[in-house]
Amino acid sequence: MVKFVLLCIMILVTGGTGFLGSHLLAKLVQQEMPLRVLKRENSSLEQIKKVFTYYKIPDLFEKIEWINGDLLDYGSLLDATRGISHVFHTAAFVSFQNTNPKEITRTNVKGTSHLVDACITNGVQRYCHVSSIAALGVTEDNSPINETTQWKSRKSNPAYSIGKYYSELHAWRGFSEGMTGVIVCPSVIIGPENGNTGISPLFDMVKKGMKYYPSGSNGFVDVRDVVEVMMKLTLHSEITNEKFIVNGENLSYKKLLEIIALKLNKPVPHKVIFHHKLKYLVFINNLYHNRKKISKSLVNLVSSNYCYSNVKILNTVQFSFRTVEESVADAIAG
Repeated sequence: MVKFVLLCIMILVTGGTGFLGSHLLAKLVQQEMPLRVLKRENSSLEQIKKVFTYYKIPDLFEKIEWINGDLLDYGSLLDATRGISHVFHTAAFVSFQNTNPKEITRTNVKGTSHLVDACITNGVQRYCHVSSIAALGVTEDNSPINETTQWKSRKSNPAYSIGKYYSELHAWRGFSEGMTGVIVCPSVIIGPENGNTGISPLFDMVKKGMKYYPSGSNGFVDVRDVVEVMMKLTLHSEITNEKFIVNGENLSYKKLLEIIALKLNKPVPHKVIFHHKLKYLVFINNLYHNRKKISKSLVNLVSSNYCYSNVKILNTVQFSFRTVEESVADAIAG
C-alpha cells in the first residue's frame, strides 16, 4: 500500500465541534498535522475542549486554524478549501426526530454538494466522506448488511437516512470528477465525552432507573476506532472510490443496556417492550407531555434488528476494534 508524503498535507475538517469531529481533531493535532477547521460563527467549542482535556492535550487547542463558514454558503467553502490537500467531512444534521425534515435533508445534501464543488474547484486531493449505516439498505433475509446492500426509497425512511444517502451521491460525483477518497459508514458511535449524541440519553435513562429495553439490535463502534480507520484510509493509503462500513460489534439493545447498567452499578433493565406497545407509549408521551417529541422513525429503529458486516474494512486495513464494553466503560469514566 502506497503512503502519501505527509509534508505536503493541509487538512480541512468540517463538523469539528461535534463528537466524532472533535476526536478526529485531537488525533490529527497530536500527529502535528497542519489543520484548518470550518465552524459556524456562533458554534460552541466546549465539546472540543472536553475531548482535548480527555486526551490530556488542552495546550494543543491553540494549534488549530479556525475559519468561520457554513455548508450552505458556497463562498465560505471556497475560502475554507483554498490550499487544502485533504478534507474530512464529518459535519451533518443528525436527527431521528420528526422535526425539521426539510432542514435535515437540505443541510446534509446541499451542504455536501457545495463542499464537493469547492473541493473540485480548489484541487483538493483526498476527500473522506462520513456517511452512516442509515444510508445503507436492509437485507431481506436478515443476513448481515454490507457495502453492497442496496438502499431503497421507502415512505418509512427517516429524513436523516434520506439526506445521508443523497449526500453520498455527491461524494461519488466528486470521485467521478477527479477527486480521490473514500466513504465511511459508521454504525452507532459510542465512546468518551459522548456529549449530546444519539446514544447519550440511554446512559441518562439507565442512571435514573430503567426497567424496560426495546426489542431491537444494532451495530456499535467506538469513536476512536472510527477516527483511526478514517485516518488510515485517507492519509496513509491511495484507496479511492470505495465505501466501508465501520462497525465494531452487533448487539441487542438489551445487551447494550445491561452493559451500561452494570458499569453504572444500576439495576439491569429486565422487561422487553415490543414495537406495538412502544408506539402506544410514545403516542401518549407526545400527546400529553411537554417533552421533545419522539418520532416513529426512532421507535422503528430501536424495535428493528440490524446486523452489519465489518469484513471489508478488516480485510483492507490492519485493525482491531474495541469492544462495546470497553467503549461504555470509557464513556462513563470520561
